[in-house]
Amino acid sequence: MTASPPPVPPAVRVSPAGRGDLPRILEIQKAAFRPEATVVGDPGIEPLTQTLDDVLKDFGSSTVLKAAGPDGEILGSVRGRREAGVFVFKLSVDPAAQGRGCGTALMRALERALPARRYWLFTRSGNLPAMAVYLKLGYSLYKEEDAGLRLRFAYFEKLVPDGPDPEIPAPGSHVQGSGNPRP
Repeated sequence: MTASPPPVPPAVRVSPAGRGDLPRILEIQKAAFRPEATVVGDPGIEPLTQTLDDVLKDFGSSTVLKAAGPDGEILGSVRGRREAGVFVFKLSVDPAAQGRGCGTALMRALERALPARRYWLFTRSGNLPAMAVYLKLGYSLYKEEDAGLRLRFAYFEKLVPDGPDPEIPAPGSHVQGSGNPRP
């Protein structure tokens, strides 16, 4: 039996994103990744150059979840798609809301929405706050790789031995209204 992740903190509500949420999600993504661009000295990193059309494409091919605070304001989002397990990407939390459990809540909710034997993601090596969240959630660093002069990626995975076969989408793994995860 697969152990489910702990419930979402009560102050943060995670739900499927809708098309109308995408402009705010893109705005948060750009704000969240701007410090990363500064660290690596490249304002042209992909999370900052993505357009609303690009986010719409992600919406159509991925599960997109949003986190909202008690007032309903979107505080962050995450995307996941089936790809030899579940590839987790674009975890973004509004800088003003960081450190309040949004990222953790989004990751836990994504794991519940897309059960699998393996989850994997990457972040900039040296992004200690993000790396701490992944480690706290049971992810392990399995490799690091240079991606440019000032950029090195850290790859994390979480293995769930009794999870569903990663090549077969679990029944109900599609989060209604948030795009279709790839098999």
